[in-house]
Amino acid sequence: MKTKTTLIVSFILIAIVLVSGLLVYGRMPGQVVTHWNAQGQPDGYSPAAVAIALLPGTMVFTTLLLIVLPQIDPLRKNIEQFRGTYNLTILLINGFLTFMHIVSLFWNLGWKLNMNVLVLIGLGLLFAGLGSLISKARRNYFFGIRTPWTLASDLVWEKTHQFGGRVFQIAGAGMLIGIFFPDAIFAILITIVIIASVIPLVYSYLIWHQLEKESGL
Repeated sequence: MKTKTTLIVSFILIAIVLVSGLLVYGRMPGQVVTHWNAQGQPDGYSPAAVAIALLPGTMVFTTLLLIVLPQIDPLRKNIEQFRGTYNLTILLINGFLTFMHIVSLFWNLGWKLNMNVLVLIGLGLLFAGLGSLISKARRNYFFGIRTPWTLASDLVWEKTHQFGGRVFQIAGAGMLIGIFFPDAIFAILITIVIIASVIPLVYSYLIWHQLEKESGL
């Protein structure tokens, strides 16, 4: 996907988020729920005007930041090799934020949704999508599984991202399965996130160490 198309679609999503918030603003309570605890119960509040404006602003900042970062990456030529995939990642993130915004609006309009289940669904799809995308990444300093060992070697980077992509996809599937165990959703989420973060890191070191040993023979 071209960068121009990515910007257009991203700002359409941002407009949807902003307009949907403005349309229901008059029906919102003065203080809206913006955070839920591990049991899915509200434990954080913000003024309605702040809550409606904050996420669109965050999406604008995030989108522009992710568009600009490749331009200052010393390995920006590598990013250009998978720029379409990188741009899809921007849309994936904005899609996730849009989903969470709509869910939050429904809650504050009186729909008592199971936020833990919905967050797990959103994160599960996000992880699964990231898993299918990061396997195509090339070595760079801003996007992907960046460890001292992946940044030191194209081969370690490639192997780690192929493996890590599968780990992320499995993690995403695990989160989606986790919705059938509502009493353990928070524990499932934390466990999966930790495992999915640590395994690729350890794998990158092991691959680097193996290559070092082989090169020394």
